[in-house]
Amino acid sequence: MKEKMYSVGIRRRINALDHFWQHDDYEFIECKIDTCGGRYWFADPFLFERDGITYLFFEAFDLVECKGKEAYSILCEDGTWSSLKVIIDEKYHLSFPNIFEYGGKMYIMPEMSEDYSLKLYEAVSFPDEWKISQDILSDVYVCDSVFIEKEGVQYLLTNEMYHNVPNGQYASCWVKNYLYPMKGLKVTGDGVKVADGDYGIRNAGKTFISDSKLYRIGQDCRERLYGRGMVLFEITSLNPYKEKKVKSWSCEEIAKHIRSNHHGKIIGSHTYNFSEHYEVIDFSSFQTLSRKIEILRKWHNTKRNIYRILGFVKRCCY
Repeated sequence: MKEKMYSVGIRRRINALDHFWQHDDYEFIECKIDTCGGRYWFADPFLFERDGITYLFFEAFDLVECKGKEAYSILCEDGTWSSLKVIIDEKYHLSFPNIFEYGGKMYIMPEMSEDYSLKLYEAVSFPDEWKISQDILSDVYVCDSVFIEKEGVQYLLTNEMYHNVPNGQYASCWVKNYLYPMKGLKVTGDGVKVADGDYGIRNAGKTFISDSKLYRIGQDCRERLYGRGMVLFEITSLNPYKEKKVKSWSCEEIAKHIRSNHHGKIIGSHTYNFSEHYEVIDFSSFQTLSRKIEILRKWHNTKRNIYRILGFVKRCCY
């Protein structure tokens, strides 16, 4: 059986203004991280560098439990990667581990739409131990949230997904962008809808400043194809919110510049981030699910159904 699975590619930057889209001959090299016997695939990469160590944070999708967990790996001096370490695991799906430093503390703001909330996790002991620090938004169905800061003014830009998607669109593809005013790490007012659609609307990584310009990168999800490519925008105004398209890349274009051992055709790419020395993207292809993982998944689902039945019986009896 084949399923869509993701991998991560990394590229070394030349300088602080260097990005892959400035070159015709760029190359991303697949990060060879141990998949724990084919149990995980990796997506939504974020980079953080500290004390000469490069940390790669990502969604580790558990093919047995069929949900994402937040994990990291370290880039070793010889170019290899340490074994993945799962750091945040909830009952619901997690992805997009937006990691950042604020006030001398480390935080992660994951995508956790299945919990209908947006929370911050604070590092108790970086990078291995994290705790829920505060709620950013409650009773919301949002994904892939990022911060925007310009001239001391702070905002949260989040993608709200539809429960009833218009025009028969796919829920993960057609989203609404809401801009919330912030002070520090707290939302200070109601969100304002600034866009909706499937072309470049869903965020594909952190916003960033390069050469004094503020940029946002979004996903191309047209034709109900989730993460088929990426779109770069320059944010020209925050109030009112305005942005203009700079460039776009299809997965076919990106695939020409990825060095990977995967034999499957690359069918998507939907996250880009960078740190001081490196930049990363993810890419997807159809891969064969091992027989072992298929068996473990069936056993996991059987146990889960048994627990649900026992819980229902217990509630009925008492």
